[in-house]
Amino acid sequence: MEKPFVTIYDRIFDFLMMELRTFLNGVMRDTCDLERFKKYLESIGIDPSQLQNPSGSGINPYFLLGLEKTATEEEVKNRYREMLRRFHPDTAGIAGTECICQQITDAYQQIAKERGWK
Repeated sequence: MEKPFVTIYDRIFDFLMMELRTFLNGVMRDTCDLERFKKYLESIGIDPSQLQNPSGSGINPYFLLGLEKTATEEEVKNRYREMLRRFHPDTAGIAGTECICQQITDAYQQIAKERGWK
């Protein structure tokens, strides 16, 4: 026989997870709109200008991956794989991560091209 407390706890947990997923789905949808994403970053205390690539072309791939420009090849590749596991639509468990996954891939490809990797 299941304890009543466990049943209530499970129901509350399920409800909170559903609410969190709904919230995150909204955030993820907004990330595809650059202006809304910039406003979101400002609202959580991140300067959107940090996203700009210092060369002026596109998004700063190191900032997007959470790395320093001095990161080693191994660090870049490990971080890329870690973020793909976290945000890939097949493994994230949250709908709407396609845009973020594409941004992560683009950032990695930009670093690889910059460093001459194959």
